[in-house]
Amino acid sequence: GGFEVALDSAMLHCLDDDSQRAFVDGLRPLMRAGGKLFVGCFSDANPDPWSNPRRISESQLRSLLSTERGWHMVSLTSSWYERPSDRAASGRGAWTMAWWCVAEAVPVGPGE
Repeated sequence: GGFEVALDSAMLHCLDDDSQRAFVDGLRPLMRAGGKLFVGCFSDANPDPWSNPRRISESQLRSLLSTERGWHMVSLTSSWYERPSDRAASGRGAWTMAWWCVAEAVPVGPGE
């Protein structure tokens, strides 16, 4: 692969488990070794009963971005995601707990 950077801004949590694995596994060959993947996604730490989009746990992120899948987790921090007020039905902004993750593509074959 040849990309140095990939950004997933609130898409991963919209996928079911199989699609999440397919996305991460399909992205890895497109990245050069050492390339960075930045992921922002909703956290399962949210206390509200809202179930759509899905939430992702820390263990799920660590499993998806593991060395077995060709990634090294550089950082994983909890954060807040703000939905802009002009996109909310109420006319007010909304906040949700989220994850901000940086993973690095590890070499998977000779010459990479």
